[in-house]
Amino acid sequence: VNQSGFKLEKGTIPTDWTPAPEDVVLDYTTKDNEIKTTISQYQETTNGKVSKAQTDATTALGQIETKISKTEYNQKTGELLHNINEAKDTADKSLKTIADIQEADGKRDYRISEVERTAGAIKSTVSDLSTAQDKQSGYISKLQQRADGFDATVTKVDNLSVGGRNLFL
Repeated sequence: VNQSGFKLEKGTIPTDWTPAPEDVVLDYTTKDNEIKTTISQYQETTNGKVSKAQTDATTALGQIETKISKTEYNQKTGELLHNINEAKDTADKSLKTIADIQEADGKRDYRISEVERTAGAIKSTVSDLSTAQDKQSGYISKLQQRADGFDATVTKVDNLSVGGRNLFL
């Protein structure tokens, strides 16, 4: 807007009104101050309530202290210590039981390893026996072939005729 109050715009499409930057900054500053004031009031109120709560708690503790007799206090404290000791004993027993279970588990693991080693040795022995049996089968086959050859040789010798007639004079 110029000094005469007329709008100055370039182009054919009118633009909307926007606030001046100084007005925006002033508005933010005002709101910031209001927020700071509210926070300060809240802090003062809160601090007052905390102080009152501390005073009330101290007063209540004092009243409780005068209402509970020293004998009752000692009795309750003794019961509490007894219960704590029982809980500690139970925890200690549980720890020992857990240690025993872990030890037994370790022994079982060792035995399982031993069984696995034995099973591996047995498997190896069975494999060796199987190899030896295969070799024996080969030897038996060779012996059978030699026996067959020997039988053929014996048959040839049995059918051999020695001697004969001399046709030369």
